[in-house]
Amino acid sequence: MNAHTDRQRSYVSKRTMASTDEQRDFRPFIPECTKRGLGKTKSYELANAGWLETFQIGTRRFVYIDSLLSLPQRLKEAANEAERG
Repeated sequence: MNAHTDRQRSYVSKRTMASTDEQRDFRPFIPECTKRGLGKTKSYELANAGWLETFQIGTRRFVYIDSLLSLPQRLKEAANEAERG
């Protein structure tokens, strides 16, 4: 074996699933929202109000999946807090 092969193997062995846990999954904004029952207008309203975490790469907008999946629970909690005063 040469030094290049040893270096390549050590790099590969360090790459584990644990090293990718910090990355958040994301998808294209509107297709993912409509797949989950949100229309385009409501999706943008929720994103602009800060309820959905989105970001842009160039002109394309993406949504973090965990933000989208936790939306119903967060809205329910906010409504309960508003009722309590």
